[in-house]
Amino acid sequence: MRLGLFDSPGGPFLGAVVGTDVVNLASLVPGTPVDGLATVLALDTGARAELAAAAHRAHSSGPVHPVDALVPLAPFAGSKILCQVVNYVAHSDEIAIAAPRNPFLFYKPASALSGAAQDVLAHGCSAKLDYECELAVVIGTAGRNIPAEHAFDHVAGYTVMNDWSYRDLQFNERAPHLNASFGRNWTKGKGLDTACALGPWIVTADEIPDPYALPLSTAVNGRVRQKAMTGDMLLTIPELIAEASLGATLHPGDVIATGTPGGVCLGGDEFLAPGDQVICEIGGIGRISQRVVADDGAYVRGDTP
Repeated sequence: MRLGLFDSPGGPFLGAVVGTDVVNLASLVPGTPVDGLATVLALDTGARAELAAAAHRAHSSGPVHPVDALVPLAPFAGSKILCQVVNYVAHSDEIAIAAPRNPFLFYKPASALSGAAQDVLAHGCSAKLDYECELAVVIGTAGRNIPAEHAFDHVAGYTVMNDWSYRDLQFNERAPHLNASFGRNWTKGKGLDTACALGPWIVTADEIPDPYALPLSTAVNGRVRQKAMTGDMLLTIPELIAEASLGATLHPGDVIATGTPGGVCLGGDEFLAPGDQVICEIGGIGRISQRVVADDGAYVRGDTP
């Protein structure tokens, strides 16, 4: 089943993608769209299969929304977004940073979320905007201190992430002395508004029997810059889940991103500029297509779109 949060003239809703249409699950799953998504992700395999069958029946008998007429929102219903650092040999080679032998995860805040068709901001405080296409694992069953051999029991599904990065902030270029004592600035370099693109929906684990057999790519203005298989990752999904859950409960809807392959701007290509179109795609899941727009860094009071 493909589960997503979608915007429509009537407001956001939780939907199941059936063919080229979206079925509104409001009558089948109680709660707000986000609460409903968390509820569905926490269902066991049998209950989720029953919901999928009900969605197909609703598709045959009731009104549906063409998927192309809707705006996909970030399908996030958890409490944490964790990302693995260098996890592909080609990415390690291009940036001359050795891949860690053990998982090393950083957080992205929920305030950084953006949808699969939402513009991404080239913030005025950074001149080095970069992309990172990644397979993201979505947790279904809560757990703490999860053994690697039980990790897949806690996976509800998978989605696509663009781990947008502001490299000059990440590497403390305005204050390089900080690197020696405090390391890279993962919080600022990875956590600005729009810097965590997810979507276009979550594909449940039963539809992806082998998460290591998925083609992954990124194209910028039509030119392919990243191309790999998810099976090229070095540290496995169970290793990442085991580390992420040490002393910290993973909840339904939490996301763990598995790292990006080679081909990012930091590896030698020019950084992105306003007007660029970036498409991250993973076979069997879907694509994130975003346009880079300028944000001049002017003072803003209140929420921003």
